[in-house]
Amino acid sequence: MPCGIVMLKTVFMALLAALLSVSAWAQEPVAIHNGFVTGEQYLNMAELRQSAYAMGLVDGLFLGPFFEASKPKLSRFERCLEKMTDTQVAAILTLYLRDRPARWHESAHVAFYNALNDACPK
Repeated sequence: MPCGIVMLKTVFMALLAALLSVSAWAQEPVAIHNGFVTGEQYLNMAELRQSAYAMGLVDGLFLGPFFEASKPKLSRFERCLEKMTDTQVAAILTLYLRDRPARWHESAHVAFYNALNDACPK
């Protein structure tokens, strides 16, 4: 086989392998690191501190595009949250956690995502 064809096949196979590995990588589950606060710690906070924590979570969510979060996936939460008060967002998280004591040992930021997923229209 001529050298040019071998080279072309090699480049094609490398590109194919790269595309397949990127495709497989994109389908892997997302690993979420533990946050600073568990659900139980959040519930034990004073209301003012719960509101401040909720504001930080919302601000972090709104920064998602800086971290290449998909705008279409975020837009549902943005529409849902943009007119809420900090107290309202904290209440959504508080009610979610109070109804699920089996999840109090988990990170509050994961509970926040699950609470929003339930509260925000799809």
